[in-house]
Amino acid sequence: MTDLIRLTYASKTTASPNNVQRDVIDILHQSIQFNAKHSISGVLFYNNNYFFQCLE
Repeated sequence: MTDLIRLTYASKTTASPNNVQRDVIDILHQSIQFNAKHSISGVLFYNNNYFFQCLE
């Protein structure tokens, strides 16, 4: 059995508000396949120019 590692962080976007939706869609498209391949799960939350992410 392997140890579970959890990474949690918050960051502020540098993208203009008009580009955030496109950026989030790009992140999701890239991460779905990568995370499945590497058995990574987590959550990405965006609100008021901030991202919160928790990965396991």
